Amino acid sequence: MQDDKVMTQIGWNVPLSVPARLHDDVFGISGNCAQGWAGFPRVNVGLCRDVQRARPLDPELVNKSGTFFARPTGNRGPLLYNASKFRAGELAAKLTERQERFERQLAATGAPLPPEVLAAGEAKLADRGIPAAEVDEAEAQLRRELAESSRENRRLMSELRDMIGQLDEIQVLRSTHGV
Repeated sequence: MQDDKVMTQIGWNVPLSVPARLHDDVFGISGNCAQGWAGFPRVNVGLCRDVQRARPLDPELVNKSGTFFARPTGNRGPLLYNASKFRAGELAAKLTERQERFERQLAATGAPLPPEVLAAGEAKLADRGIPAAEVDEAEAQLRRELAESSRENRRLMSELRDMIGQLDEIQVLRSTHGV
């Protein structure tokens, strides 16, 4: 919560957490402002502008204080995030970054060599009595194995994300039913 907010209601965070306990697809909840766009009602809810914060809350909105307004973004405190979804998002970002790094490395190994470097390498192979075709075949096999590893990494990451989602659901059930 920002340091410009003073909460005077005891247990203010409990009603704020209700939507996260009732809906498993809620990531964050703002007790101040939610903004509508991208397929949601384009109406902002709450005190979204500085000029609005300078005057009392509209009585119509006060009467809806127990209503959960779904919007794609919420800002300013009091603000609540679903910690397990937050951690899962961080993990997913790390996994995605790891896979992208692996893909970049794989692509970099497939870059063609300049002709003079290729010729020098083939000359060294010939000097040692190693057929270039044999090395080319081994290199092609290695590339196929790397590509297969990349596909397997993507599959495993998808499986891991699914498991994280299932653990998230179990956590929601436990917190909802007090288990």
